[in-house]
Amino acid sequence: MKREIFVNVEKGLERLAIVENQELVEFYVSLDVEKSLVGDIYVGYVQNILPGIQSAFIDVGRQKNAFLNISDIENIRIDADEIDSFDTKKQIKKNKHKRIEHILDYNQKIMIQITKEAIGTKGPKATTNISIPGNFTVLLPYSKNIGVSRKIRDKKKRKFLYKIAKKYIPKNMGVIMRTASENREEKDIRNELNYIVNIWKDIVKKYKKTKKKKLLYRDLETSEKIIRDNLAYGIDRIVIDDKKKHNDVKKIFKNLNKVKTVVENFDKDIPIFDTYGIESAIDKGISKVVDLDCGGTLVFDEAEALVAIDINTGHFVGKKSQEETIFTTNMEAAKEIPRQLRLRDIGGIIIIDFIDMERKSNRNKVFQELKKNLKRDKAETNIYPLSELGLVEMTRKRVKKSLKKQITQSCPYCKGAGFIYSNTSQIFNIIRTLRKAFWISNEKEFLVILNHEIFYSMINEYRDALDDLEEQYDRKIYLSYSDKFHHNDIKIVSLQTKKEILSNLNTYEEDNEVIF
Repeated sequence: MKREIFVNVEKGLERLAIVENQELVEFYVSLDVEKSLVGDIYVGYVQNILPGIQSAFIDVGRQKNAFLNISDIENIRIDADEIDSFDTKKQIKKNKHKRIEHILDYNQKIMIQITKEAIGTKGPKATTNISIPGNFTVLLPYSKNIGVSRKIRDKKKRKFLYKIAKKYIPKNMGVIMRTASENREEKDIRNELNYIVNIWKDIVKKYKKTKKKKLLYRDLETSEKIIRDNLAYGIDRIVIDDKKKHNDVKKIFKNLNKVKTVVENFDKDIPIFDTYGIESAIDKGISKVVDLDCGGTLVFDEAEALVAIDINTGHFVGKKSQEETIFTTNMEAAKEIPRQLRLRDIGGIIIIDFIDMERKSNRNKVFQELKKNLKRDKAETNIYPLSELGLVEMTRKRVKKSLKKQITQSCPYCKGAGFIYSNTSQIFNIIRTLRKAFWISNEKEFLVILNHEIFYSMINEYRDALDDLEEQYDRKIYLSYSDKFHHNDIKIVSLQTKKEILSNLNTYEEDNEVIF
């Protein structure tokens, strides 16, 4: 599999795309004013303790307090999918029988590390289980645990790496040997461990000296961090359109002699993401409908509690039988959905509605194909078998904002609902609003300013309704439109005094066309 990373740097904005076999699979955005906090270490003070949910909020001097759960306090938890540890049970500390109110005090000084970005109204998630990553290793200062990546299969290499870790790691500290350490020489690992241990010592010194809430340690910039964390998966080429960033990234590979990654500087006039088709792939990544190569479609519906993915055959009719057509569509969906989950970075509960298949063997094949492709996803996932109704329930854990939240915002017009009133509904809303205006004001002549589409619909199709209203209330109604008004906007003013009676806007355009 060919894996490439493309980095686009603008003033105040940095974007990174991971491409596998010319397909966009992951996308990251970093703003100068909104840098990633994941991996950063802070000294903070306990602001609130909530015994009911066994959690606390830590003030670290940022806009939102960090959220700390009891499970993330001195309870070293290792991702079982990532590493296989030696005598883990003896080394891990447990807090099962402790309560957070017995561990923390109000205004207590504490060192925490951010593990998950702030999303929506939620603040960042934190842990006291500090970890400092390098290219080949991850230092665990508060653990005695030594782990080796499960992706390193060779038993001799695993034992060799364990012995190196034990040899160079300080007493009472732990370490994870990352997948990238598999073919490294002993001196490379030793040098890195010495380097990150010194980083930890410097952090401890700063923590002891300071009495203020502040940042103690910042991980690499977003692009360098992502590149470092992807070394284990193999990177064939990195293309960067900024000379300084290009030089910064090359420094990561300075001491990695056996890594064959090519780092290129892109200096053409045409934008880098347009050159490699990434810009259009990003647009598809936020689209509600995704077209499959066979002609079928995936439809993504994101609700507050879950995300539903519906599979349709679309204009794919197949050649043999209906079962074969459905099976082919479902199999292609089982390949595409994991890629879309990674690209969109969808988290939480996910329901996948495959098209109903009669044969149990076909259902099993589709489910196994989905499981196989989900293995490429670094995010933690749990998946449950395909039901008789063709539904797959799964969960996916994310640590950053979804693609949609990174590059879009809720429409100020529909407030994120995705729909607005129909012309007919809006016109009768206006009629009801006029009745309210007649009740509020004794004026005899009213000017109603509308969106131009509603304006023309009203005078062409609903003029009789206005005439009846004028006759019923003995008032005169004049219509006007503004090109600046949205579909649902309305403003009612006195024609004589120009005094506003009812409105959802603060401006009135004097040059609007008025129909008498």
